[in-house]
Amino acid sequence: MECYVFSTEPAGAMYRDLIKFCCASASKMLLVVRDPDKEPGAEIRSVLARLQPFLVESGRTNTWPGTTLLTDQAMVYSYRASDELAALLSELMLSLFGWLHPSAPEDPCFCRSDGEPLLVTTSHEQDAYLLLTAMPIT
Repeated sequence: MECYVFSTEPAGAMYRDLIKFCCASASKMLLVVRDPDKEPGAEIRSVLARLQPFLVESGRTNTWPGTTLLTDQAMVYSYRASDELAALLSELMLSLFGWLHPSAPEDPCFCRSDGEPLLVTTSHEQDAYLLLTAMPIT
């Protein structure tokens, strides 16, 4: 597995292409809302409502790809990856690091069917990387 760190933020067409690739290659996408004991703001609630048709599960945890919280927990939402989800994500946000509290859930991550991460994002640190495996040429 090779790790490819983004040196610039994927935005515009690059962001849309990245989201399409991830939704085609992964089985699920994760988004995070920190401080689950408080009601999220109206902007986050609006985003979560639009994503509701793709929701698979949600739950409180202190860890997700790229992050381990030492004392707190967050609410992690898992969504079914699909072409329709890619279109909606491209409509909701114009760049990868735009997924940031208080405007939206944070840290979009995509995971393969075996649970291994494909794209890991830590929005507030403006950090993201892809974990890719070379495909044999046949």
